Amino acid sequence: FPFEKGEKKYISYAASMEAKSLDETQIEFYKRNLNNFDALSVRENAFLKLLQPLTGKDIAHVLDPVLMVQPHIISMIIILLLNPQLVPVLLLQV
Repeated sequence: FPFEKGEKKYISYAASMEAKSLDETQIEFYKRNLNNFDALSVRENAFLKLLQPLTGKDIAHVLDPVLMVQPHIISMIIILLLNPQLVPVLLLQV
């Protein structure tokens, strides 16, 4: 994600990474690029602890967005995955 910031606002919402540590190359990459973002948030507390020392910005610890979906939407997705022939019918009902 090295990019020209310009006038735009960039937000990272609920980034996720399972790493328990970062090597020197990763540390340098994050140090160079995290400050391009106007706001940062991550799902895992361990990831927050890895990244926080690499930027002067606060990083928010947030809920996985999948867990914020209404139960009926998840039920519909499961039905679609198990019964792909129903896709046209269910999509018309939404």
